[in-house]
This record gives sequence, structure tokens and C-alpha cells, in this order.
Amino acid sequence: CEDLLVRFGGHELAAGLTIRRENLPEFRRRINEYAVECFKNVDMTVSLEADCELLPEETDMRLAEEIRLLEPYGVGNPLPIFVMRRCRIVECISLSSGKHTKFTVSRDGAVFSAVYFSHSIAELDLYTGDTVDLMFSADINEYNGRRSLQLVLKDIRLSSVENGDHAADVELFDRIWAGEPFAAEDNIMPNRDDFAAVYNLVRHSVRMGYDSLSHRAIISKLREGSEAASTVGYVKLKIIIRVFQELNLLGIEEIGDEVYRFKLYFSNTKTELDKSNLLRRLRSQMR
Repeated sequence: CEDLLVRFGGHELAAGLTIRRENLPEFRRRINEYAVECFKNVDMTVSLEADCELLPEETDMRLAEEIRLLEPYGVGNPLPIFVMRRCRIVECISLSSGKHTKFTVSRDGAVFSAVYFSHSIAELDLYTGDTVDLMFSADINEYNGRRSLQLVLKDIRLSSVENGDHAADVELFDRIWAGEPFAAEDNIMPNRDDFAAVYNLVRHSVRMGYDSLSHRAIISKLREGSEAASTVGYVKLKIIIRVFQELNLLGIEEIGDEVYRFKLYFSNTKTELDKSNLLRRLRSQMR
């Protein structure tokens, strides 16, 4: 594509170039055509590899200071990357107007500060109380004359414990939705307070300008907001959302895997949940 470029160059990992605006469409066409040909038989899945797994007692300022002795890092001397599993999120804080996320996590009594640059809380869909696995580099945060260990995250995901619980919840909902009987003490059937709690949360969120919420975000916000609503779990929320759709109480569009976009409908009439055929069917399954 050099005939389209004013100048270009750099080291082997650089892609700096200058191009006239009118040449952009043709450059885009050629470079994409070239990429398709070069990579058509190549697995483009991106994977990250850690150097080792750490325990909490091994993750301290001494480790971060020793890592600094190995600088400078680069292509021939990559920054060491570590993994720590089964950490509990104690706190999530948005930084720089939501561009970055700071976590406080704990495991086995040890507490760590971790920052994930260029990732928002909404994008990560992780919340206080979640159990997660961390991939990180160990750094030293220096602020106001104080030095402290800071984990700089490269990736974060729900641990196998959380994923196992979620898979079990999905399976349970699918069985119940298919007609399997369940017991009243399973606390699966939502009551009017549960419906009201979810509706009020969604209404408040939409009015604040946030019309998209994930399934996990709704459950987390309910548990943070009111003790009475803390019994709304995965299966119960699934039922509530489907009843809302059935009775047309909210506009609900699933825009991702258990991520919903909500629209408020205004009505002067009182909602009659007893009109729901879905609730009647589920009550008939309850032992």
C-alpha cells in the first residue's frame, strides 16, 4: 500500500503511517483484502499466559520491588504475569469517569488493591461479593509519599465456583420452565414485593439514563439496595422478567447474553399480576 502513503516506518512492532484523507477508503479496502488472504487459515483467538500462580502470602511489596530490579521490560524481557484464584471482590470503584475500574479484593484474610485500565464496571459485569480469578502484574503505587502494592490487572473472570453456581441456576430454571415440580420452600416463586423491587430498580435506572442492565447487575443492585429484595436470585429474576414481558409492563429487549434494554410504559391502572398465565402455570407446579 506504500503508493497510498505519505510516509511510514518504525521498528518491527510499529505501524506508524501518514496518509491523505482521500486515500483512506482505498487503503482500507487493500489492507483488509490483504489481511483476509494472510490470515484465512490462522486462529486469531487471543490468549494470555501467566508465568505462575501466586498465593496471597507470596504477593507483597517485596515481590513488586524484586520485579522492578529486572527492568527494563520489553519484547526480549516480558513483564512477569501472575494468577491468583478465588478472590472475593470487596469493593468496585469507577475511575476517570468510568474509563477504568479499581477493585479491592480479599483472599484468606489478605486484602489487595487492583486496577484494571480501559475497562468499566458495566463492561466487566462484576460486583461486590463475586468470587473471581485475577491475572495481573505486581506494581508499586506511590502517592503522597506512601508506597503500596498494586495489582495491575491484565484479565479478570468469575472463578469456577461462581461459574458452577451459575450453570446450576441456569439448569434449574430450564427444568422448572419445562414443567418440573418444585417445592414452596425453594423460594423460587416471586411475590408482589419482589416484582415491585425489580420494577422500581429498573424505573430508577432508566430515569437516570441507564436503560441497559445485565441479569447479574440487577441481582447485585437489589441486594445492595434493600434487605427485603435480597431473596431475588437468578431463577426468580428470570421469572419476573418473563412475566413483565407477558403483561407488557416494561419494554424488554435482550441485547446480549442476559443483558436487557428496558423501556418504561406509563399506565394509570394498577397492575394485576394474577392475570399472568405464566404465574398460574408455575403455581400449579409448586408442591
